[in-house]
Amino acid sequence: MTLAAEFFAGMGLMWAGLNSAGIRRVFANDSRSSTHSRSDIGLARRARTIANLACLISERKVKNGIRRTLLVQAQRLESLARARLKDVVSST
Repeated sequence: MTLAAEFFAGMGLMWAGLNSAGIRRVFANDSRSSTHSRSDIGLARRARTIANLACLISERKVKNGIRRTLLVQAQRLESLARARLKDVVSST
């Protein structure tokens, strides 16, 4: 399996492309020495981004790219939430 360093998560488009190509990602700017709550803060921020996108979609006529971005964000949130749960369960 190929490994790639991702320097910026952005809207999740890089993640989606690497994921579809079967490339495992690590975040070059991730600090593994930080507290566990940082992961939870990241989940909350991504959920807020999803809510903002959904609000935008509900209020305006948007192109399909915004809807795809919403889907990618939701998929990334699910992936991060599963990983976080696995980390929490394994540490208890």
